[in-house]
Amino acid sequence: MSFIYAHKLKNSIRILSDTKPTIAANDILRLQKRFTKEEYDNFIKYGFIKTIIYRPNITISSAGDVEHFNEFLEFLYNNNIDDVKSITSEAFNLNCKYNGDTDFIITTENDIYEVTEKGVKNVSYSWIGDEDAFTEFNKFQENYIPNEIYYTEEVSEDIRKLDMEISLIDYAFESLISNKKINTVGGFVVRCIYEDKKYKFLGAYISTFVKQQVVKHGDLIKFDSSKDDGGFTFMSFESGDYYYGYFSQIDKYIVYKIGYTDDNYRYISMPYIVDSEKQCN
Repeated sequence: MSFIYAHKLKNSIRILSDTKPTIAANDILRLQKRFTKEEYDNFIKYGFIKTIIYRPNITISSAGDVEHFNEFLEFLYNNNIDDVKSITSEAFNLNCKYNGDTDFIITTENDIYEVTEKGVKNVSYSWIGDEDAFTEFNKFQENYIPNEIYYTEEVSEDIRKLDMEISLIDYAFESLISNKKINTVGGFVVRCIYEDKKYKFLGAYISTFVKQQVVKHGDLIKFDSSKDDGGFTFMSFESGDYYYGYFSQIDKYIVYKIGYTDDNYRYISMPYIVDSEKQCN
């Protein structure tokens, strides 16, 4: 499963999603046979991006079966569909085809469309994924103690309220991922926002050190750390295309983009470890 949350701001829309893949025990051997070893290791360890920037003004997010998401994206790309009504209609058709197993959030520059077994709804905010995760997410919002936000110049009350709303949502989402109570949600937070007439992934610096993690050449970095695990540091970069970033421990970049060898995952934004930023493009 997953947890994805989209909400409207005054002149924008933000989408937050986790990256953890949920693999049933009886699917592990199947994936090992269908992926290359490198693809399988990267997918299990680094997850995948559950929100894609389909067009500069359209994003598509999915929670449920990854292969259903791939089927949907394959249909859109192969038929070059950019009409939002057609996109939401096809998303609902696919949801019905698989008995409501896979839900979608589709955003434009102005609207958020939630697609579930109940139909297509135009909403001011939306969540899809694990219901228990949403319950915990709300608890974190209720218990949020805001910190004072300091500005270098005078700002309006509207801006202060906007910043507080963003801070509240970010706190609740990050807390949900880090507390490990919901084991179907994890990895790290991917933020996407509509700004300057286009969607983009936001850059972030992520550090989860509990004790120092020693990473040797060829080792995988742990995204989920506990009191017995090491952490990691990861810097992602602002991008209007792929989500990508840099691991300082191993001096490598990671880029999430389409292209895995298996047809059922070919259109999903999957992780690749590369040597330089140029290979991310």
